[in-house]
Amino acid sequence: MPPPPLTRLRRRPASSSQEHARASLAELTDADLLARMALGEKDSFEALYTRYHGGLFAFVAAMTGREEAKTVVQSVFVEVW
Repeated sequence: MPPPPLTRLRRRPASSSQEHARASLAELTDADLLARMALGEKDSFEALYTRYHGGLFAFVAAMTGREEAKTVVQSVFVEVW
């Protein structure tokens, strides 16, 4: 049975310190982000998601179609989390 679909989270407007933190996360390596995720830092997961979602979705959609790609990509990120 496939996992339930991902939903978009509503965000509060980011403060300048939050924007700086996101910029800092974007500069980290994947290994660093994964290590931070292991410590429970959700922003690190978001940074990895932002980094890879588009390319992964395009790659999978080219092979399987958009609907199947949604499920596959969601499963990948559920496993990463």
